[in-house]
Amino acid sequence: ARQFLERAGLEVGTVTTRLSPATPGTVITQTPRAYSTVRAGSAVSFVLAGSEAEAATLSVPDLVGRTFEEARAIVERLPLSEGAVRRQEAQETEGTVLAQQPGPGTVVVAGTAIDLTVAIPRTVALPDIVGYLESEARQILDRAELRVRTVKAVESRAQPDTVLSQTPVRGTRLEVGAEVDFAVATLMTVSVPDLVGRTPDAARRDLQVLELGLGAVTPQESRQPPGTVLSQAPAGGGRATVGSDVDVV
Repeated sequence: ARQFLERAGLEVGTVTTRLSPATPGTVITQTPRAYSTVRAGSAVSFVLAGSEAEAATLSVPDLVGRTFEEARAIVERLPLSEGAVRRQEAQETEGTVLAQQPGPGTVVVAGTAIDLTVAIPRTVALPDIVGYLESEARQILDRAELRVRTVKAVESRAQPDTVLSQTPVRGTRLEVGAEVDFAVATLMTVSVPDLVGRTPDAARRDLQVLELGLGAVTPQESRQPPGTVLSQAPAGGGRATVGSDVDVV
């Protein structure tokens, strides 16, 4: 029967044994039935005649490559039972049967438990990217098969574009392709004080307290007392980078 199916371009499905007066080993029924139209490569299951001892055995079907739900349904339809289910990280689609025990084609007694190994998504440990430049952090995550979701700019005294924090934290196990958030340093800024009406020396002291410098001092004729600041750039109330200068007139 196996050779006949092979010549017809078909595969052997589940083979079971049933007590029968026919010669032991003879095919007594098949599914699909004879002369049915099926696609090439389809599986044909059949029942063999057997003695009283043989009738309590059957051939284990091939479950590898099927979904866990499909494999469970096949086991439930046969005089077999569901055994242990082990999860294993793999590239295959989640829920795909990777291995089985006993293996396909093994002749077992009715009621034998079939153990399955089922695929779950691969995971990686999130690397530590704090302290790296943003461009370096992106490369590290790419090598770990992780993606960047959001990058938040945070004012800091650290070197600009340096990663200050990450979410999740390093060492967290993530599914391959998961997204990671992190924050990078930008230059510190302060609110520029209002210098109009001050003297250059007083303006310089006000700016030094805020880690700003007095830039160009341009004289201009005015009715105000000599040395009075008439205008400034940036204007008071604006934001300026720490270490930058404020020009006055």
